[in-house]
Amino acid sequence: MPARYKNTAKVMLAENRYLKGDKAQAKRMLGDMAQATTNPYMLSDILFACSRLQVECHKTAKKAFVMVETGEGKAFSRMNYALGKYYLQKKDYVKAALYMEAGRDKSNKNKIEYNDPVMLVSLAKAYYRTKKFSEALEIYFEISKQFPAVRQIQIAMQGVYSMEQKSAGDAKIL
Repeated sequence: MPARYKNTAKVMLAENRYLKGDKAQAKRMLGDMAQATTNPYMLSDILFACSRLQVECHKTAKKAFVMVETGEGKAFSRMNYALGKYYLQKKDYVKAALYMEAGRDKSNKNKIEYNDPVMLVSLAKAYYRTKKFSEALEIYFEISKQFPAVRQIQIAMQGVYSMEQKSAGDAKIL
């Protein structure tokens, strides 16, 4: 089995241990793996696991930040997405949007053929939380071409956006 798949299996093993209740051992496993690796794919897998489990991984995020600042390419766009997902889980929406924006394909901004659709939806959520409605709507519009059910989310967000623009303060829909 290729090393990348073995590494992903190790991360999944740590996740399973966490879910079974052995949280301390799982956190230790994730931390040890993050310390030992310089592989951007493995580091992004660890960050995704931290996001799914809602676990603090400060050292891993710092290491990923340093690697993202110096690297380029597809592996690092995945790491940007992982950092964005990590900060989205921590409810730091500004950082989440910043990293996910850096992780998407610039030439094909909202095209799901070139970007992970889950990443685009996560980015739209970060935009929504930071009140950048037009950017979020743009993403939902592009996704709704392939997935018509997303159109309902887009319509609901357009309503919130119009209420936000007309009101002096926070919009409340009753």
